[in-house]
Parts: sequence; structure tokens; C-alpha cells
Amino acid sequence: MQLEHAEFLVRDQSKEAQQLMLKYIAATKATGELPLLNRKTYARALSAGRLGD
Repeated sequence: MQLEHAEFLVRDQSKEAQQLMLKYIAATKATGELPLLNRKTYARALSAGRLGD
């Protein structure tokens, strides 16, 4: 999982992308769930073209 997190963070170097990735990792750690497995979250992400705020 640590390797996956590290690879996830280096994929996009923009400041906004880095912040969103860190937020995603923190949420996953806090809840123990993968956000995109939630149908409503997945639908919002598809509609917005991004995950999160």
C-alpha cells in the first residue's frame, strides 16, 4: 500500500492534484473505505470529472 501511495502521488505534479491526492489518501485511511466504491460518490466524480470538492 505504501508503494501504491508513493506512485499515486508522483503521477501529477500540480499543486492542486497533489493536495487532492493527499486528501483522498487521508479520507481512505480515516474511513477504511475506497470512495469510488460508493455509488453516489462515483456518480458525482463522473459528473464533475474529478473526485472531491
